[in-house]
Amino acid sequence: MALLGRCLTALCLLMFAVSSAAAESAGSAIGVDPEAGITADGALTTLVVGQDVFLGDRVQTSSGGRAELQFRDGTKLVVGPRSALVIEDYLLRDDGSAGNFAINALSGTFRFVTGDAAKDRYRITTPTGTMGVRGTEFDFVVDGRRATEVLMYSGATELCAASGECTVFADTCELAQMTSEAAVSLGLTSKLPRAERSKLRGMFLYGGSQQLLAGDFRLPQAAKCLTGSLSARDAAAASAKSAEARASTSSGSTSAPTAPGVDGAEPPPVDTPPPPPAPVPDDDGGDCAGHSGHNPGNSQNCS
Repeated sequence: MALLGRCLTALCLLMFAVSSAAAESAGSAIGVDPEAGITADGALTTLVVGQDVFLGDRVQTSSGGRAELQFRDGTKLVVGPRSALVIEDYLLRDDGSAGNFAINALSGTFRFVTGDAAKDRYRITTPTGTMGVRGTEFDFVVDGRRATEVLMYSGATELCAASGECTVFADTCELAQMTSEAAVSLGLTSKLPRAERSKLRGMFLYGGSQQLLAGDFRLPQAAKCLTGSLSARDAAAASAKSAEARASTSSGSTSAPTAPGVDGAEPPPVDTPPPPPAPVPDDDGGDCAGHSGHNPGNSQNCS
């Protein structure tokens, strides 16, 4: 009887080891602020650097929290302060079948950079609609069921409101808003006056300063959209990338009407004031003083 008991115990341990090996992670935490947590199997614990994330996990942060996640296909995702998301699907599921990269962004501020998978395999759901991304870099803010704001850096993103209306955005520094009824362009942030860009920096935290982010999560274009004007070289490169992204976008999507201007506090409502004046020259190098030479990504400090 004792021998039978030991055999059963060994068999159970072997089955557990095989099951654990089969549950391959979707990605891992590259950088974490201590005020970030993860809910897995119904238990909330503190997220730590190097920890794996799996399908069904919920990542959430408090007012001082931040999590930088990198997935197996190279996709990078920043979960900012007071934010929450759920990993709903991944490109390669535990059973070996093909899936999509799908997350449900519940609320807060995020940065998203696509990886190496096919462009039509990425999907981000928010309370107001769905984002389909195509080789894209952008920041976005989810204000519950009120609106989702997107700041484009490169590539193309299709925003599909809950109503079914879809619009593609592919201009560098383009600001878009998606409500449950429609998705519209709010113009180019690089052409807004400094006061408006200052307000947006309180909303798109990593567009104002990237110093808290690891080097791989910093984007050169982000330092220009809210802190200064794009150089001719950067603008040409971004334009070419956007044109390529537009060419690969389905012809069924239509252009959105433009409603220039943004206003409000954090999390700021987006209004539609009169059209902004012509771009303000940044003779002093931009809105924010002090380039950080030792930091990649042309980070700047913005108050």
